[in-house]
Amino acid sequence: MSRSTEWKGETYEAFRERVFGDAYAVWHDGPHLSGPLPSSGEEGDHNRAMLTQGAQQEDYAAIVGWEAFDAQQGVAVLKPLVATARKPEFIGRLVAFLQTHDTDATKQDIADREQLLTSVVEGAGSFASLDALMTASKIPSKAVLEALLKKVEDDAYLTRYHAANSILKLLKGDAADIYAHKTLFRGIVSRVDDRNKELPLSAEDRERFAVSARKLRRMINLRWPLLKLKRLVTKS
Repeated sequence: MSRSTEWKGETYEAFRERVFGDAYAVWHDGPHLSGPLPSSGEEGDHNRAMLTQGAQQEDYAAIVGWEAFDAQQGVAVLKPLVATARKPEFIGRLVAFLQTHDTDATKQDIADREQLLTSVVEGAGSFASLDALMTASKIPSKAVLEALLKKVEDDAYLTRYHAANSILKLLKGDAADIYAHKTLFRGIVSRVDDRNKELPLSAEDRERFAVSARKLRRMINLRWPLLKLKRLVTKS
């Protein structure tokens, strides 16, 4: 990132494009910082103001910015937004950020955030909510797992895929991938015709999804006690 004064007087939209990339790239690949975010002097004040504005607009790119700029300052700005946030893609990252960086969180704070993410996962159905499904892989909560499990039987393939993948990552770690579980993967994919067009769901398809959900349920029942113990040890 250039240390010129191009940032002076820029709008949040200009700041977002300069720091995270153009709107299409952010939408398609997620926000990625183009370089360090200075935190001192006039430029630091400007960056702080821009990230605050982005957070208030529920732009999930701003959360990535706060993580790089100053996570503890970010907690102070982002924590109050738990009560008002509405955008699924923002909520997922908001919860993950606060669960990681809010060192003063009470048990009620943590429970409220998990409930917020659970409600977003339960209502997942739009493209924007896919980010929340993916972010759920970072929140070891039984309620979140249960919500993800229901989405393994969803009508939309991408919803099923990301729900199942997040369950595996929660149970087995970030390196887990449903592609490595061939039987599970075959159980959630959609059928396509010879032009690779997705076919309407049949009763047999829905049974496949249900079978995959039951397999994941067994994995949860086996691994959740250990995951819960690790969570308690980490907190202590």
